[in-house]
Amino acid sequence: MKFFEGLSVPIKGLVATVEGKNYLPWPTGLALAGRPRHKMVSFTGSPWLKFFGGGVVAVESDGQLVYLPIMDAKFRAIPADLITARDVNDSQKRALAKTLAMCHGIGMSLYGGHGEDVEAFFGSLNVQPGCNLAAVMPPVEEKPGSNSEYVEWAVAYSAARIVHPDFRFEVLCSEVPDADTGVVQRLPYTRINNTYSVAVQVTYTDGAHQVEHVEWLPIMGVQMTKVKAGEKKLDHQALLSPTVTDWNRSIMRCLTRAIAETTGYGLAVYAQEDLEALHGNVEGSAYTRTAKRESAKAATRVQQGAQAPENRTARGSDAVERTNSAASQSAGNLAREAIEAIRRAGRDTEADNLKLMAWLGEPADKDIASLSEVQHQRILRVVAKQAEEVAQKVLAKLKETGKDKPADRQKLMQWLGEDPSADLATVPIPKLEKALKALDPTPVH
Repeated sequence: MKFFEGLSVPIKGLVATVEGKNYLPWPTGLALAGRPRHKMVSFTGSPWLKFFGGGVVAVESDGQLVYLPIMDAKFRAIPADLITARDVNDSQKRALAKTLAMCHGIGMSLYGGHGEDVEAFFGSLNVQPGCNLAAVMPPVEEKPGSNSEYVEWAVAYSAARIVHPDFRFEVLCSEVPDADTGVVQRLPYTRINNTYSVAVQVTYTDGAHQVEHVEWLPIMGVQMTKVKAGEKKLDHQALLSPTVTDWNRSIMRCLTRAIAETTGYGLAVYAQEDLEALHGNVEGSAYTRTAKRESAKAATRVQQGAQAPENRTARGSDAVERTNSAASQSAGNLAREAIEAIRRAGRDTEADNLKLMAWLGEPADKDIASLSEVQHQRILRVVAKQAEEVAQKVLAKLKETGKDKPADRQKLMQWLGEDPSADLATVPIPKLEKALKALDPTPVH
């Protein structure tokens, strides 16, 4: 089964949940994919490969090899000396389920954060067969505790496979001597002094051209790092003692970056990330905001879309029509939510609209409803964040004045003309600011 066809296969009602995580049982995925040929990879006669204090298994199908760390029922990496034959076999079947998703599209929406709603996942990608990936801004996620955004690997990979059906990637290995025995092994990483790096090679056909690119990425995470004030925990540091989970995460990040560099899909997001690193991640800087907008505009200023190939299968065409309809309806709903959010934020004047378009890097006369789905999502996130911040100030002021009992909050909500049982964060921002002024007559900043 082709990836694009498999991506649209319904899985509603077939998904199981373990420890809060959704997954498609491997027998179900195998049946839905039409039982494609696959094989469990052997590492010099062993069904698993040991490194970084743990182990990995791998499955190959349709010319693509997919790794997965050996994990327990709670999806935690198992220490190498505790791994059993059952652990290896269970992990192989999980790896098979991931391979069916990555090679044949079955259940890919689970990895893309849309659960069993395959149409919503496809619609969120904003791509169709034959389109120009460099002209599309992908959906983004926000890194916890920061204003930085990133593209999920499942999103980038699915987009690449839809547009380039022959897209494949390979995790490159290097010869690594064992520190204790001196025995040289071929392992899927490279050691650089006391740190480590991974490499992923991507290949695909782009029109008449064969694309081949190798991308490198350090294995990174939170690390104690020396700073002027002493030592501090910092993220995005090269790890000295990574785990197989750190390794796996870096592989998928490396793959996502390789896709951005070769196809342009998500390149603007990396441009923003690079600017934040260069300018010390100073949020709110006029220079940084302007540079982000211009970088994103430059990366996406290409003619939108293209016609899908004429030889698309009837099933694929039907899938496109269904997903286009769902995407159109979803986009319309999202636009209405964004417009309502702006109104509730009290930022719906003409002057506010000019500021909004400048922030998004769009022409001043552009209509809010015609913005992209990604831009609507950004508006919703920012408004929700602002409402939460003001609501927290109101709660803090209620506590400070000894008026934080449930009855006091209900009276406040009634005074504001809102549902007494509603969450403060859902109250329009102007009303929240009115409440702050009433509780504390000092100017609100």
